[in-house]
Amino acid sequence: MEHLDGKLESIYWDVETGSAHVIADLPDSVSAAAVITAAQRTGAFKEIHVQEVLTQDQLREMIALAKSAESVYRPPGQAAVERDL
Repeated sequence: MEHLDGKLESIYWDVETGSAHVIADLPDSVSAAAVITAAQRTGAFKEIHVQEVLTQDQLREMIALAKSAESVYRPPGQAAVERDL
C-alpha cells in the first residue's frame, strides 16, 4: 500500500467467521480499487467488501457540496408534478 501512498492501519480477525477486517488509509478511490484488485488477483480471498469512511472535515465538505447542489437538482418527474399543479 505504501507504493500507492497508502498505509495499512490495522487488521482485525473475526474468530466466528474467520474473516479479516482491514483498516487502511489510501489517498483516493482509484488507489483503493488498485489495492482491492491486487488482493483479489492473488486468489487468497473469497470475498472483499469495501466501505469508504469520511473524516469530520470530509463530512463537512460533503454536506456543503450537497447543499449547493440542492438548487440545481430536481428529482425525476418533478417538472411534470409542478406542471400539473
